[in-house]
Amino acid sequence: MMAAAHAPVTRSVMLPCPPARACEVFTGRISAWWPPARRHTGEADSTIVLSAVGRFFARGRAGTEIELGAVLAWEPPARLVLDWDPGTDREPPTRVEIRFTAEGAAGTRVSIVHGPTPANADLFDARAPRYDASGALVLAALEDAGRALNNE
Repeated sequence: MMAAAHAPVTRSVMLPCPPARACEVFTGRISAWWPPARRHTGEADSTIVLSAVGRFFARGRAGTEIELGAVLAWEPPARLVLDWDPGTDREPPTRVEIRFTAEGAAGTRVSIVHGPTPANADLFDARAPRYDASGALVLAALEDAGRALNNE
């Protein structure tokens, strides 16, 4: 059976904390846990900024900034929606939705759905395997950060 064309890349991870804390770790501590292999400045210690005012970017040691996308919806502790266009021009970005859902005593499921916009559906299909691999790295790093919450 063939996968549907333009199917979004979907991944999730559990964090051992309430949704508000999971959202704060994702947004407020993003520089601490974002994997070095996914830093578009090429510097493992670059600063990643995800801002309620709309910006999502990386800043290198010399102050150079690389736009990673734009924040379209900032609704803590429930969800974020981003246009994702790391280091490329703004046309056409893909869309990423991050949800923080309580799952009882287990904590919070952080779900990421990365999909196309109407302007880039064919390009998205070609890049989906790369987005999936990157998503795996990012969520593994977030999961590691979540495990560290137990030590705080």
